[in-house]
Amino acid sequence: MAVPTVTIYYAANDTASIQTAQYIGRIESRGDYAFSLELPATKPVHLIVYDFIHQQVIVRITLGVYAAIQVQNRQLQTKKI
Repeated sequence: MAVPTVTIYYAANDTASIQTAQYIGRIESRGDYAFSLELPATKPVHLIVYDFIHQQVIVRITLGVYAAIQVQNRQLQTKKI
């Protein structure tokens, strides 16, 4: 490989391995990337960023989930679940 490469995986929880996670895509050092993924509406999203060259997990990312609960005066009010 000529450029640094990482792969991104969607995991069921924050302790899952890449062997049990769903492969989303690959990112190289240059470019803009967008990935489509159906996500659960009420659970946090766990991502694993894996260094393909060094064969190690770089970082685990957990994204919180927000649910829309009310619309008032054209402003969306949200509450963290």
